[in-house]
Amino acid sequence: MQIKRAAHVAVVGIIVFASGFVIGQTRHTSNFAKYLAPTPVPYMEFVLLQTKVAILEMHMSLDSEALLPIPSLSYDSKNDRIQAFVSLAKDFAKLPLDDIKRRLHMEFAVCSGALSTWMPGLQKKDFILIVEVDLKPFAECDQSDCVIR
Repeated sequence: MQIKRAAHVAVVGIIVFASGFVIGQTRHTSNFAKYLAPTPVPYMEFVLLQTKVAILEMHMSLDSEALLPIPSLSYDSKNDRIQAFVSLAKDFAKLPLDDIKRRLHMEFAVCSGALSTWMPGLQKKDFILIVEVDLKPFAECDQSDCVIR
């Protein structure tokens, strides 16, 4: 009888311990649980944010004199393409033409390279760099060339 009772106590103890362990494990949630939950952010916004971070990192590692300021990125639904937009002071237009073209091509390469990391199927027509100087349209660059107005 004494052995049966000890066995019952041991079994009950194990059950109580196991249930407490299981309940304790399920009730302890990560402090980051709310940040790990899925969000209704479109994948496009995620890609543009990641691309902007990559562009920022490249700007920091490259010669900043050779590049334009960090562009803003957006999806142009009307033309079904990604556009990078940079607004510059009027002094930019006074630079030698070769220097302007070199900077435009370099910025286009940085932006399109970063974007193609997150969108590997990106085609020539899917991305454009728009530059305005003194709040007026100045240049548009696509995969084929930069057109200065």
